[in-house]
Order: sequence, then C-alpha cells, then structure tokens
Amino acid sequence: MVRKEQLKLRYLSDNSNPVAMIISICSIPLPPWELEENSKNPDLVYTDSSGCCNPEYISLGCNSLSVLRGRTPIQAYSDYMKIFRERFKDYMEKVIVEIQVGMGPCGELRYPSYPESNGTWRLSRIGEFQCYDKVLKTYSISMYNTELTAGYYNTRHHDGYLPIAQMLGKHGVVFKFTCMEMRDGEQPEHEKCSPEGLVQQVEMATRTAGTELARENSLERYDSGAYSQVLVTKRSDSGNGHLHI
Repeated sequence: MVRKEQLKLRYLSDNSNPVAMIISICSIPLPPWELEENSKNPDLVYTDSSGCCNPEYISLGCNSLSVLRGRTPIQAYSDYMKIFRERFKDYMEKVIVEIQVGMGPCGELRYPSYPESNGTWRLSRIGEFQCYDKVLKTYSISMYNTELTAGYYNTRHHDGYLPIAQMLGKHGVVFKFTCMEMRDGEQPEHEKCSPEGLVQQVEMATRTAGTELARENSLERYDSGAYSQVLVTKRSDSGNGHLHI
C-alpha cells in the first residue's frame, strides 16, 4: 500500500514492553515465549533494591546467557533482524527509508530507572538503580542523579553523551533525541531540570563526533509554543541532522 501510494515508510523496531509505562499510547507486547521465560525466571529483568522486578526490558546482564530457549538475547535480536531484512529486501531504501532500532525501555538507550505504572516513581523524583537481580548483582544539579540512575555517566566534569555519539557515528547510525519541544521556563523550578540545556549538550556532542542527529518531540502537543521551540532547536543545527514530529 505504501509503495502503491508512492509514500515512504519509517520502521520502528522496539524490544521493550510498553504496558509498563503509563505514557505508552501504543501497546505491542513482547513475544509470548519471552514473557513465559520472564515469568519462570524473574532475574531475567531488572530489579531494584526493594526487590521489585521491572518487566519493561530484559536485563543487559543476560546478553551472553542462553536464557531464551537455548538462545541468548543478542542471538534472538540478530535472528529477528536477519529475517526482517530478508523478508523486506525488495522494499529497502525504496520504500523503507529508515529503521529505528529500540535500545531499551520505550525504545530508549537507558535502564528502566523510573517505572510509573507500579507507583514507585513520579515526576520530579530521581530514579533508582536497577542492578539488584542475581545476574547483575536531576539535570541542573551537580550530581545529575536522574541520568546516573538511568545509566548515563553525565556530570559537570564528564560528558556522558559524547561517547554515545562517537559510537553511533562509528557505525553510521543516526543519534535520535527527544524533548525538542520543551523549554526550561515551562518546567517547575523544584524539578531542577533543563531540557534546553540537555538538547544543546547533545547537539554539541553529535557535532563534535560528526554524527547525524535526528530530533523529535517528547510529548503530544499541538500548541504554537511547542512548535516554535522545535523550530528554534532545528535552526540551531549546523546541518548534521533532521527533524521528526
């Protein structure tokens, strides 16, 4: 249908469980066989210090372990991508012009440090380390606790986004980043967050690494203020990226 209408298709591949996030508007569950393995062995998923397991994403600690019916998660991901490429090879680059690969919870490259659905987290609180399973055993303040618990070593003295930009650029992968519609002045002061500062840091990291940056909005907003802010962030670009709304 897409080819017939001479349109282009962006494909989103996400290996996380969206039902664990309140903000999810699209619910495509994990394969039944993976959910079955998770239920038999809760240590396959991330666990906090209170023993609460998070079903959003299989733990990185399992990457090299044959925990999925004799296969490792990396093997399962690889098999899936090979089958997809073979099945849709006639559409690649002609119809399917972009493939977005999910790298963690909600498709984001991070740990599931702030689960909302079970009531253990709410906005303005810092996240919690998810490293208490058997396998693994706030932006404007100096400690950057929110990012650190999500897996980003980003402090005043260490740029946590430059190494990521360099890694993606090395393999010709686009760095996709969100919150382009957010402004500092719209955030409650007690939350100590700076979306504009974060966007500027990521822009600088991708520019330094020579990596392409794709921008997108985080929230579903239709007001002129949010759209204007998206345009502002786009104009700050030096030609190393593109915009998704």
